Amino acid sequence: MDWATLFAETKQTELSVPEISSQLEELRENRDRRSTATAVDEPGDPSPVRIVVDVDVLVADVFNASSPARTVMDKLWEHSWIKLVGSDQLLTETTSLLSTVSDESLATAWRSLIEEWRTPVTHPNQDHPALGSAYRGGAMHILSYDKTLTGPRTATALQGRFPVSIRTPDAFNAIFSPSSLYQEISDTKYDGPDRLPRKNQS
Repeated sequence: MDWATLFAETKQTELSVPEISSQLEELRENRDRRSTATAVDEPGDPSPVRIVVDVDVLVADVFNASSPARTVMDKLWEHSWIKLVGSDQLLTETTSLLSTVSDESLATAWRSLIEEWRTPVTHPNQDHPALGSAYRGGAMHILSYDKTLTGPRTATALQGRFPVSIRTPDAFNAIFSPSSLYQEISDTKYDGPDRLPRKNQS
């Protein structure tokens, strides 16, 4: 299955952000946060082209074609030099939530597609999946609808620990400029997207 086929299967089902957030909050309340013996990555060097997308935005991308989540995910996809950073914990939470709001078959198909896209990173199991992925993966941007992350209290708590901005998809869309971002990592000319849109895959 490709992205276009996945979106075709979900186009008749639209989930609002509040619905997704409520389901995610319940899922996280029941998550096993016990520490594991698995080795974790050392914090990576911060890079403006490494981005973490939280579970709620990933699910909104699947179930809301007209949402800012779909818009921003399409923009990230079309630029292969932008790295989508995510831990197994983040992907597992998303897969679980997709199974809850849809079915296991769709969740499995999504997991297969995202595995080909994401840049993996490991962090302690007790970490918030988005924050842990950003810190260990050197991501300087997190996209999330979680108000506990996007609020000023989290920004204050993270100040001086590692350089990361946390925005909702609509806020990120308002300031996102691929050409400007490209100039931060390359001296060559920005020539536009280098991958076909996800909707044109099939």
